[in-house]
Amino acid sequence: KMKHNYFLNHILQKLNAPFIWTLYPFVYLIFTFVRLYQVPESSYFHLNEAPYFFLDINKLGYERVTIFSIIILFIILSIGYLIIGIEKIMCILQNRKL
Repeated sequence: KMKHNYFLNHILQKLNAPFIWTLYPFVYLIFTFVRLYQVPESSYFHLNEAPYFFLDINKLGYERVTIFSIIILFIILSIGYLIIGIEKIMCILQNRKL
């Protein structure tokens, strides 16, 4: 039974991994919005400009920036699950367990 629980936990950790990978981009997104909100528009170093076009709230508005952010979230999750799927296929082809 101990081996079964370890195996189940291992699988669940792998399935949660892509969501964990999205934490860094999410924190970066929040940091960017806070920075853009706090820096005055007359900043000498252009710190009030979004680092990427899809984060530019002034040009795109909140709705489009939200849509872009959700699309990027799904791309990251898709790539993560694709990597897990490829690993699973490789393990099956090599006759190993995950």
